[in-house]
Amino acid sequence: MLSSAVYDHGFSDCASIHVGSLASELANTNSVCAVGQFENPLPPKKGLKIVKIRAPLSRWRSLYSESKPILAAVHRAFVILSLLHASFSASIRFGCDVVYARHGVPSLAAVVLARLKRTPLVLEINGLYSVEARSSQWPAFARHFAKLIEVFTLPFADSVVAVTDGLAREISKYHLHPNAKIFVIPNGVDTDVFRPKDTLQSRRRCAIDPRSKVICFIGNFIAWQGLQTLIKCSVTVLAAVPNALFLLVGDGPLRASFERSASSLGVVDAFRFVGKVPHAEVPDYINSADVCVAPFVSARNRLIGLSPLKLYEYMACGKPIVASDVPGVGDLLTSHRCGLAVKPDDPLALAQNIIHLLNDEPLALEIGPRAMRVAVESFSWRAISNRIESVCNTVVLGRASHAD
Repeated sequence: MLSSAVYDHGFSDCASIHVGSLASELANTNSVCAVGQFENPLPPKKGLKIVKIRAPLSRWRSLYSESKPILAAVHRAFVILSLLHASFSASIRFGCDVVYARHGVPSLAAVVLARLKRTPLVLEINGLYSVEARSSQWPAFARHFAKLIEVFTLPFADSVVAVTDGLAREISKYHLHPNAKIFVIPNGVDTDVFRPKDTLQSRRRCAIDPRSKVICFIGNFIAWQGLQTLIKCSVTVLAAVPNALFLLVGDGPLRASFERSASSLGVVDAFRFVGKVPHAEVPDYINSADVCVAPFVSARNRLIGLSPLKLYEYMACGKPIVASDVPGVGDLLTSHRCGLAVKPDDPLALAQNIIHLLNDEPLALEIGPRAMRVAVESFSWRAISNRIESVCNTVVLGRASHAD
């Protein structure tokens, strides 16, 4: 089994974390080769081979953050060629029964590899560029390129794994392979890494005042995460909870803008912009929190929904959550009673629900353990990898039966 990993050109490495965690779990029962750039080292396993591409991420971030489309396109082309060369070499060296790739830039290399090797291809879809382009008002040339990526990749997949029902509906509009099936399988979380820890000890490790009421956000600082709504809601929260501390862990192109917004509202002292931290340290920041938040905007997320890693990480650490009521998030929190779902883009609603959880300790203590149990039972990488392994086996057997 060959897993062709994503090359993440953003400011967070959640995509490489995702593929790395999945590859590691699949390697418990399969021979897996993960190809890509992994910012976090994967644990050594007998069944896991790792091939890193030569495309240093840190040297090229400015191409994307400063909106240099021509140079960014050249870099993407270099990444595709690097992935294709490394994947093809690995398939010759280790063998390959199925190519599993995360949709995006690497899926172009995966399609070529699968065609050259006459190997089944499974594409995992966490988002569609064409939908992102429409909702985020990309320039015309970027929208056209986004559409081309989907046109030249999705029809060649033997099967597709969509992380939400909304994505599955959008994908079904494309001319897929006649025998292709769409499977809805959410993202997951490493429940061995993300687990409940002592709050005071975590705060000591993160240098956080133990007397603070901590509201934690983990993620990329981009528009659709909804951090502008969180900053606006802080005025109301601080009026009711003066010792509230907003802990923002991550980085991204809008960080400076968010810092200016907090300053202009006079609440910057209540915010701690931590920046990007090693993945191994993220659980301590989550465990330092009284409440964790995911204030996603409606515009981008209401159509295709979300299956965000941060949500499962919060749950696995046993933390009560306040998050936007968008598909894949609000319904998860409501159905499992793992947190409070609020109207998106509404600072007052967000503030009121944060205050409610901060002041209602019995409710918070009831929600947290329940969220942790749900994460372990339904969203651990072990549970998710079992479902994905089943998809890959179905695809391989299906291709073999057609060949006969």
